[in-house]
Parts: sequence; structure tokens; C-alpha cells
Amino acid sequence: MVSAASARGFALLAALLAVALVSLATLLPLRDLAQQAQREREAELIFAGRQIRDAIASYRRASPAGQPAYPQSLDDLLADRRFPQIRRHLRRLYPDPMTGAPDWQLIREQGRIVGVHSSSGRAPIKRRRFDADLVGFDVATQLAQWRFVATDAPAAVVADAPSPPAPPGGPSPATPPGAPSPPAAPPGPRPGSDERRLCLVRFQTELTVCANTPPFDPACRQEARQRFVACLQR
Repeated sequence: MVSAASARGFALLAALLAVALVSLATLLPLRDLAQQAQREREAELIFAGRQIRDAIASYRRASPAGQPAYPQSLDDLLADRRFPQIRRHLRRLYPDPMTGAPDWQLIREQGRIVGVHSSSGRAPIKRRRFDADLVGFDVATQLAQWRFVATDAPAAVVADAPSPPAPPGGPSPATPPGAPSPPAAPPGPRPGSDERRLCLVRFQTELTVCANTPPFDPACRQEARQRFVACLQR
């Protein structure tokens, strides 16, 4: 026969279990909502970063002879005063969606801005299926490593993007017929960071060829990325 004390103990245990289940049922939807909110902010980060990156590239292409090729501040993208009539390369200065403020971290080369990135140290939820122009995003461990650099920026700047470990793999595929011919490969890569840098430099150069070779062929960037991945896997 169950004593009164044992019955009270079972009742207390059942009550605690019920509270735990209710708490879990409440927390799971909140976690899902938080993850969905971060996914949306990451998509906004990619959009805003691309807009600023493309505006920097536009500023570079429009540079008059003898004038700085890259902006000194992001405000220069809103009002380019190098011309008699002000030009606008960026409609508005988008905030960093991860912080809610226009506090982008600036990537500079010789004091001029060539790209931006977020200051967020959060781990990204999106890990795959990035477009070819988002170099290194699929191996980033922090959102701050999503670097939005103008496609014609100095190659050494782009080479700071994260890269995956190089597993064994076959040689890079041949250039398909009709695709722009990549420039001659640099001397054979050395192990470690030197190999990674050479692969990224070559990839950046090929992207520039794709951007400057009319008519624009979307497959050109994809093929360049395939060669880049194959280079990293050698």
C-alpha cells in the first residue's frame, strides 16, 4: 500500500515533469522564431553588402583620370563630388542588419575603401548555396567573415577571405568552349597559406575578366568558381 508521503512525492514529481514539458513546448517555438529572424537578417546582410560593394565598383569605374579610384568614406558613394554635377552610386546607406546601424567595418587599401563587412561575431545559419560572387561565405565561422569586396579591388585584399581545408582531389577542369580564357596561372602553389592565396588571386582575376568581357555570361562566374574550388582541393 502506497503511503501518503510517497503519494505526495509522486505528485510533486509529476508536477515538475509537467512544468518541464510546458517550458520545453514554449522554448522550442521561441528558438525557431529566433533562427528565422536571423535567417532574414542574413538575407538582408547579403543584399545590403552587395549594394555597397557594387556601389564601390561603380565609383571605381567612373573615376576620372587623376582622381582617387576608391572612396574615402561611404558618404562618397551617396554623393560623388569628383564631377561638376554630383553623381550617386548608392541610393542610401543601408544599415548593417545584424546591428541595426550603419556601422559597417571598412576594408581599406592604402586608406581607401574597397569593401565592407559586418562586426557581428555570430555564427551564420546559412552555410551553403551561395552565389559565385560571395567568395568564402560557405566556410565562414562568423558573419564578420562575410566580406563584400569590389570585384576589381586589389587581389591581396580578396585573399583575406576564409577558405576551407584542402582535401585531396583531382585536377581543375578545363575551360569550357566559349568561356573567357583565364590568365596564365602563377608559379606552382606552395603548401599552406601561400597555396590558398594563389588560388584566390587567380579566382579574383578571372572574375574581373568575366565582368569586363561582353556580352555578360552568367556561366563565366560559375565556371571560375569551379576552377577556384578545384584549385583549393589540389
